[in-house]
Amino acid sequence: MKAAQFYKGIINGIADSYESPDLFQVLPADKLSVLWDIDRVGTYNHVFLSEHVVTKTVVTQAVPDELGRSGTINHTILYRFDPNIEHNGVRYVFPEEQFKIDARTGKYQNIKMPPAPELKRPLDYPPPMEVQ
Repeated sequence: MKAAQFYKGIINGIADSYESPDLFQVLPADKLSVLWDIDRVGTYNHVFLSEHVVTKTVVTQAVPDELGRSGTINHTILYRFDPNIEHNGVRYVFPEEQFKIDARTGKYQNIKMPPAPELKRPLDYPPPMEVQ
């Protein structure tokens, strides 16, 4: 499983963003733009079936700066399931049909969101996926 995250918005009164180094290896830019553009406060889950990616986005209101300017902060984590994994000489094939069933039944709606990351470049990878 590959994981990445990004954190973007009005941070300390300035529009800024931080990303994990392999963000574009987890999801292509055209799909990432769907997640980048979420700016309404709330929690959002997405499943990109053909890419085997599940995401969770939490958008919060940013703390206003000294001039009263504010905005939102978008923290998104992404997890991509590898189609083939080899471990100790044994090859494991990703259960694509089970992934689709789990996505349809809402299994990936309860991904636990890690705490806000320490903001540095590049941003650390998120912890392993945990379903509540």
